[in-house]
Amino acid sequence: MKIKSIPLSQLIPSPSNVRKTGSGIGIMELAASIEAHGLLQNLQVREAANGKYEVVAGGRRHAALKLLAKRKALPKDAAVACNLLDGEDATEISLAENEMRKAMHPADQFEAWKALIDAGHGLEDIAARFGVAPTVVRQRLKLAAVSPKLMALYRDAEMTLDQLMAFTVSDDHAAQEAAWFDVPEWQRKAHAIRQALTAAHVRADDKRARFVTVEAYVAAGGHIIADLFQTESEGYLTVPALLDRLVAEKLEREAGAVREEGWKWVEIVSDFSTLPSFGEVKGKRQPLPPKTVKTLAKLEQEADRLRAMDELTDEELERLEALEAEIGTLSTPVYVWSDRQKTRAGALLSIGHDGALIVERGLIRPADMKPAKPNEAEVPDEADHTSRPSFSSALAGELTAHRTAALRAVLADRPEVALAAAVHALLLPVFYGSDGESGLAIHATAPALRAEGMDDSPAAKRLAERHTAWVAQLPEDGGAVWDWLLTQDNAALTGLLAYCVACTVEPQGGGHVSQLAAAVSLDMAQWWHPTVAGYLGRVPKPLIIEAVTEGKGAFEANCLAGLKKTEMAGRAAELLTGTGWLPAMLKAA
Repeated sequence: MKIKSIPLSQLIPSPSNVRKTGSGIGIMELAASIEAHGLLQNLQVREAANGKYEVVAGGRRHAALKLLAKRKALPKDAAVACNLLDGEDATEISLAENEMRKAMHPADQFEAWKALIDAGHGLEDIAARFGVAPTVVRQRLKLAAVSPKLMALYRDAEMTLDQLMAFTVSDDHAAQEAAWFDVPEWQRKAHAIRQALTAAHVRADDKRARFVTVEAYVAAGGHIIADLFQTESEGYLTVPALLDRLVAEKLEREAGAVREEGWKWVEIVSDFSTLPSFGEVKGKRQPLPPKTVKTLAKLEQEADRLRAMDELTDEELERLEALEAEIGTLSTPVYVWSDRQKTRAGALLSIGHDGALIVERGLIRPADMKPAKPNEAEVPDEADHTSRPSFSSALAGELTAHRTAALRAVLADRPEVALAAAVHALLLPVFYGSDGESGLAIHATAPALRAEGMDDSPAAKRLAERHTAWVAQLPEDGGAVWDWLLTQDNAALTGLLAYCVACTVEPQGGGHVSQLAAAVSLDMAQWWHPTVAGYLGRVPKPLIIEAVTEGKGAFEANCLAGLKKTEMAGRAAELLTGTGWLPAMLKAA
């Protein structure tokens, strides 16, 4: 064997090279390294016909050199240092070079790149010289900064790379070590490590951060740390107290604007779902401006065109989502309350799950409503089964709200049942000396219903249509209502009574509410279906599996078993669409 400089143009691949799989991987990075540092290892070649030389070992280096020549970073006939084989078995040489080569341990690479940074090399320069993106260099440097004790465990294969990456969300070595050494082995999963190290922080996608914006938080002096190994993560806010102050200040500004509208009271609450039942006075729905109607028609036309397509590109799908969001915003109804209504009612402000401000106007406090005898909440027998996971009381309240809205919508179509319900509620105190167990708040206060997706539910839309129709017929002056009523026939009066009675159905439920539901043949499958936001994303994984088992069968449910919670909930929502599946709480009439 002797060393010889051979023009690149005379080198050709050899069929004797044993590396067949993965030979094209990393060529760009290798080319960048050769351009920066030169060819660090000679090619193994042998003479071929027509003055050519076959590259027996070093095929990837040869490909990288040709790439540099193609980019004009190297002459096509540049001299390449080669070991010229004479009589050696080419396949054996190729096998020996590839088999005996041992890859550098990743930890050595992490620390080597950190040494280059410490020596004064710039991050962008390192990325260019090794043919990788700057983000890759940042990731490696983050890994190199992990506690030496933990790095030693990684070197000894006592820790996975996923676990090592989880430690990079914190630069505190003591905290990193505590997240590993101070917990039992089963709590050393990557997600548990990440959660432990960010327990005092707030995710950037938290509703509070979305409400005030991360930009405003940073402008106020807040710090944010990024997770370089979770591309879907927006990072973590490290000063929760500052975030909470900004949230409180913005909410107070918004509340000040609502107070100027003249309401009896205005309050800020953290969560609507935990509130008691408020009464509600309906404002007058305003017609959409002609310009908005015209814009909506154009948007709907474009959205319908995209919905009709069999397949959508990423850009088209993104456009459709934007169109639907804009349509939803422009279609949001606007209500106006009279000054007289405002003297009785108030407004609540809170932050929605997506960080948007929510303002509920026209609410009557429970203390300002006529006291009513509370009914025992109807709880399915399954809820008492302690061996299976249950969902939160907040979700139970929302499911009850959906059922109540649907019952109201159906009851409004059945004047004879509504009339019977009203008479039932009135005769109990007259003949039996008590309020009994009527399911109606017969003082005609309509308890407000709050639940995820309530405004867009079929029941809410049906009720809104009926409300708008009656508002169009009723006199604007409340003092003229009595005289107007005297001029109406029985059909109009019973229809109006049915609507008013339906609006008083109590969300707490009770025995008589179940009787009402049975009388109108309430079928919740026509009014509610399981969504990620409204149910599946808010219950434990076993309940998701149970739902799919009941709705689609055991085979489909078993296919979900290995999925993460978010993915499982989304897939379950798709599978349950159109099945009519209902949780036990909504099955009973």
